[in-house]
Amino acid sequence: MWAKHLTDDEVTRVIAGLGVVPEAERHLESCVVCRRQVNALAAPIAERRQAQSAEMPDWEAQLDGILARLDAPAATVVRLRRPFWRRTLLAAAAVLVAAVGLWLNVGRKAPATVTTDIHVEQILDQVNATLADDSVPGFEALDSLVPSPGEMAALGSGTTS
Repeated sequence: MWAKHLTDDEVTRVIAGLGVVPEAERHLESCVVCRRQVNALAAPIAERRQAQSAEMPDWEAQLDGILARLDAPAATVVRLRRPFWRRTLLAAAAVLVAAVGLWLNVGRKAPATVTTDIHVEQILDQVNATLADDSVPGFEALDSLVPSPGEMAALGSGTTS
């Protein structure tokens, strides 16, 4: 005779349907406490299995439906045709747009290039003369910022004055 109650591992094995030692099986047949424990734990599992099986789709019915559709004659495929005039109209519109674009660009002339007979040196001499003129208001402050030629030479040689 089995002297102790079933362990949790043995109860789990019984609920899962796995084999247990013969002494444990005999104890389970004779012990009311262990049977209640197994039944108490097995009942929610059985209910959940029933709920899951009720939620499962009927695979046999789906298979029968698919096979019935495969055996049925093929449906005729109706090819949609666009009216011929749509393509012609689109082609004519594209030609018209291209013609209008070309017509608008034919009358245009290339932009004229500006040429001057004044050399760059002359322009720079005039700018320097204007900046050197003390009568132009607003340029007095710039004179203090621009180093004189003597200061430039001193900066280049590394000595300060």
